[in-house]
Amino acid sequence: MLFFVTASLFVCLTVLAVMLPFVRRATQREQQPGEHRKRLFADQLEQIEDDLAQGVIDASTYESARAEVGRRLIAISNEIGDKTTRDESKRRVVAALAIVLPVIMLGGFGYLFFGSPNMPDMPLDARLAAEKPDLPILIAKVERHLAEVPEDGRGWELIAPIYFREGAFEKAEIAYSRAIAILGADADRLTGAGEALVAGASGVVTDQALDLFDRALALPGDHFRASFYKALASEQSGAHDRALSLFEAMKPLPPPSDRWSALLDQHIRLNEAAAQPAGTSELPGTTP
Repeated sequence: MLFFVTASLFVCLTVLAVMLPFVRRATQREQQPGEHRKRLFADQLEQIEDDLAQGVIDASTYESARAEVGRRLIAISNEIGDKTTRDESKRRVVAALAIVLPVIMLGGFGYLFFGSPNMPDMPLDARLAAEKPDLPILIAKVERHLAEVPEDGRGWELIAPIYFREGAFEKAEIAYSRAIAILGADADRLTGAGEALVAGASGVVTDQALDLFDRALALPGDHFRASFYKALASEQSGAHDRALSLFEAMKPLPPPSDRWSALLDQHIRLNEAAAQPAGTSELPGTTP
């Protein structure tokens, strides 16, 4: 209901903003004819003064003419406005109401019938406690929890890949680093932190990221992603022979997904072409 009252207030303010130009314009037009006639009579008074100074009229004629024009000037000054102008002003106001009132009635009564004005506001706590909160709500829930319990390493580990998928690479790297500091360094956390640094550097494997990948590779197990980025660092530095050797050594490793497998094949072909000595390639259609 609070929303309905607030919305109604804004609608009323909008109506006033729409009506004001109509009313102001009508008032201005109402004043224009009277002002024009007042200026006309004022000019006539000045002309009479000039005629007397030039000797065109005598003193008696001057007094008579000046009295008549003065009388008319006083009369027009006391007029409120003629009926035609007032009618036009009323028509403008009626036209404005005809435009605005249907909007108010359709919007207001439509909301009463089709909206939910009696539904209470749902506080943030209730939205966070929903069975299936959307991603922004989930992030807000975890962030609030971590603000209250910053030593929850599992919470940092949970939110780090979410930050990464949302493109918040700096936040992802911080979250991985906090998880590493609290829970210890394992291959997934080290690789995740390195990937966040690479993504934040527009795909460039920085020295800091390479150090994280080397630390992950020093741990037991097969680490496809860390191996890939280590080989990519050699490729980016121009050491295509070494990059090709590292990429080919990854073939026995199980890729995390088909996308990673396709990336591996792509970079193997790229480094094979780059590492091939100049002048040894065969031109199409030629024989040795």
